[in-house]
Amino acid sequence: MHKFAEKVLQTCLLFFLPSSAYSLPKDTLLLKTRVFLYQDKVYLRDIARFSSSKPNLAILARPKQPVYLEKSDLKLLLQKTQLANDKVVGRQCLLVPMDRKVEAQELHDSLQKEILHKTKLNIGDFRLRYIGKDVHLPSQGVAFRWGHFARKLTPGRRIFSLDLYWKKRKIFSERLLFVMERKIKAVTASQNIRKGDTLLENKNYQLKTLFTLEKQKYLLSKNVDGYTALASIEAGELIRPKQIRQLYAVQRGSLVDIFYIKGNLFIRGRGKAKSSGNVGDNVQVLGHSRKKTITAEVIAPGKVQIK
Repeated sequence: MHKFAEKVLQTCLLFFLPSSAYSLPKDTLLLKTRVFLYQDKVYLRDIARFSSSKPNLAILARPKQPVYLEKSDLKLLLQKTQLANDKVVGRQCLLVPMDRKVEAQELHDSLQKEILHKTKLNIGDFRLRYIGKDVHLPSQGVAFRWGHFARKLTPGRRIFSLDLYWKKRKIFSERLLFVMERKIKAVTASQNIRKGDTLLENKNYQLKTLFTLEKQKYLLSKNVDGYTALASIEAGELIRPKQIRQLYAVQRGSLVDIFYIKGNLFIRGRGKAKSSGNVGDNVQVLGHSRKKTITAEVIAPGKVQIK
């Protein structure tokens, strides 16, 4: 009973402790549980852990599709080698041949089709671009499915999972990096805009439909005529809410000069604006007596005239 417990403990140490924490006996080969094969030949160190003093033998050709290499299979392969008497620990190893390089366009087309199927987006609503590393997958005997992702996709760099199934069981998941752009309408500077300039559509800005990595909530998508630039904006730049402000010739709450002119009669007074407006707009002004609100036309910054 004592020897059995010792053997169980040894096996557990082989499987669950890293190689730095437990050294394998020189005559022992620990069969790995799953390996991904990128070369044409399968070497012993690909499928098993063993002492560095042993030779790394080429033991078989890479299979055409995923297959289990049983403990007994490995013993048979080693029969006519110098490792024939070594002990093999472990039950079986799943060999997964990664023998097909998948082109970026194929990944793009497959994911685009999946997004169109799972979301409410249309073909012209977004653009995808794969920016990850080279991808190798098995060429036979497996099925591929895109992992779950949000139905509402935001623009930016996004990782999508491509899951690999063999015999209805997921055996691998490849995390793939894409750039996703969304089509939006945004206010764009059509020329260089200086600080203090007033914005006018088709003069210094345009409402453009374009693809971008930026979220719509951080941009402007409505007419901003009459707004003032708070900083310099370069031509072609997407204009953001923090870069402009709607400034008026007469600002609500500010003191204004009130003029009344009729014939030779000229009256000037002071009042407080109760609404905002630019030159030509009518605003509400509270007169000096503060008893009555009157309507006046803005004629210049800080100046209104009673008509």
